Amino acid sequence: MHPCPRSPLPSPPTAQGNRAATHTPRRQPGTPRGSQAALLLCGLALTLAACDQPSTSIEEGGQRTRDEWGIPLDAPVSTASRDQIGLLIQQFRPLDATLTSDHHDRWLADQRSRIDRVISQGEGAGNAALHAYTGAAEEPYLVRRALLWTGGLAAPENARELLHNLFITYGSPIADRTEAALVLSLTSPRLFFSDAKPILERTKVKRQTLPDDEFLVRGWINACLKTGESPVPMLAQVATNLRLDPPARWQAAKRMREFPLEPIGQRALESCLVESSGDGYLRRMSAQSLRELLPSETACALFAEVARRESDSNFRAFLLDMMQRNCRGLLLDAEGLIKDPDPLPNLSGEQDGR
Repeated sequence: MHPCPRSPLPSPPTAQGNRAATHTPRRQPGTPRGSQAALLLCGLALTLAACDQPSTSIEEGGQRTRDEWGIPLDAPVSTASRDQIGLLIQQFRPLDATLTSDHHDRWLADQRSRIDRVISQGEGAGNAALHAYTGAAEEPYLVRRALLWTGGLAAPENARELLHNLFITYGSPIADRTEAALVLSLTSPRLFFSDAKPILERTKVKRQTLPDDEFLVRGWINACLKTGESPVPMLAQVATNLRLDPPARWQAAKRMREFPLEPIGQRALESCLVESSGDGYLRRMSAQSLRELLPSETACALFAEVARRESDSNFRAFLLDMMQRNCRGLLLDAEGLIKDPDPLPNLSGEQDGR
């Protein structure tokens, strides 16, 4: 499932009691819940805007007492927002694996509908989701993920510091840090740029525990689409950077075809096309992107030139097959390569040397 819901889907069933029985049982109210990222999250309550009158503060053993959904009882969160987040958490808890596929299909559709519905409630529901995330260490990944996306999209200003700290700071689950980076790319693209740029432009092997490079490439594209900037210069750097994870380079080479051709992008793809690192998948992605971006005559001539010099028989076969499929309007020789142009005929009627 894509982390960022796009269009609203049909509403979830109204028979909440029947649906709730298929999920993990609720926690009892007042159960303390710790967070693996306590140092990152301790200031969150101070930054969240009040959405209703806060309830009376209750402390147990030095920890904030939380309701059954992990929201502190003294947090300035309305009862309606607590209920909405409770339904969201319940919807994203694992479904009984023994149920038939139609139940699972409905469950997935209801998840998308539920998260859209909660986000539409605005900042109050977003703040509640952020509060719930700080107490969700024991919840499944899908629940934590839904809370991050809901809080980030519904209350982006209040979520910024939390998302930023999760992204760059070691300690929280790497899956949460990855989701935080993706949410940040959509809600605070400039901050994402400043965090991701040195990671994607590094010239040494990565020695820190950070989200995988491929997700930062995806986030960079998201942020560029938000700000109206071209992602091609960074994608070109990523595609040609041997220090980055191979999946990031593959994605950069593939995604460049979605944007107008720029000289820096064309040079990067041509460089990857003839790269001798042995990464055949990167070379294939580069060839396919060049086929989409370049005029047919230019692309086919380039592929023919590379094929004539290619020592990898598998990649040469790939190029020949692509030319047979895409260069039929051009003159091909027996091997499927573009023929060299014939010399111009002598129309003067005179033989050479006369």
